[in-house]
Amino acid sequence: PMPEAVADFRRQQAVKQLERDEIWRKSVPTDAEVRMVFEDQYRRATFRVMTAYEEAAAMEMLQELERGGDFIELIKTRSVDPYRVREGLVDNIARIDLQRGIGELVFSLQPGEVGGPVRTDLGWSVVLLESQQPADPARLPAVEATVRALVRQQKARARRSALSASLREKHTVEVDRELVRSMRPIRQPDGRLLPGDPDSEAVVARVGSNHRVTAEEYAEALTARWKGVRNEEAALAAAPIVLDRLIEAKILEAEALARGLDRSIETENAALAYENELLLNQYLEEVIAAGISVSVEEMRE
Repeated sequence: PMPEAVADFRRQQAVKQLERDEIWRKSVPTDAEVRMVFEDQYRRATFRVMTAYEEAAAMEMLQELERGGDFIELIKTRSVDPYRVREGLVDNIARIDLQRGIGELVFSLQPGEVGGPVRTDLGWSVVLLESQQPADPARLPAVEATVRALVRQQKARARRSALSASLREKHTVEVDRELVRSMRPIRQPDGRLLPGDPDSEAVVARVGSNHRVTAEEYAEALTARWKGVRNEEAALAAAPIVLDRLIEAKILEAEALARGLDRSIETENAALAYENELLLNQYLEEVIAAGISVSVEEMRE
């Protein structure tokens, strides 16, 4: 229904206006911040990795290494990692391109050292560092826009969390912890992890008196986050982050509406343009297109 669509659009515009004024305009990165993140995230490393689905199996491989086992032979016979076909070799990769846990481990080691197990989306990994190189300053101009966007996103993420935390007293949050626990990851026959399937109308969290996170919303967000994740512990670790971000979004929506941003001149103009677009599309479909007939000859041609 068009009124419902326009009302939803108004809410979205109100939140965008709040985020622009309170978050994005205050998250502009400095040149020094860009250089610092570049030097950290564009360090490069070459290492070998082997992975087991279970932590206990990864610990067994690590213990076998400590007893003098050969890293490459263990990769060939025990690893489930996709890099097994390359004898576990991950060659000259930048930290920015690694999962956070692996990246933190790799760049905490010295060449020749073995570390782990560390939890990954696939399972538990053990790594052998072969070499490290600092970020190449000559690369900065080519990737500066990417790094600047990354720094801005990091600053915005921190500012969004701080703003949300400061608003929790004003917009109280109630979470149904029992319902949250019921949505633990369930392994499917193909190995995928999906959340439990509660009543889609159930409410996981309430924000203030008018805003809520439904079990359906939470399940959709978990499914998206767990795509490609096969490690149940990694999925469980990500679940609270997913819920916190959904709650943050509802808090910001509640605050944007409390400030009347859904009725600002900017929102009014945007909503009018959106409503006109909906009307035009509906008119084209229901009036213009409905009066057009197509002959068999035209289709054949």
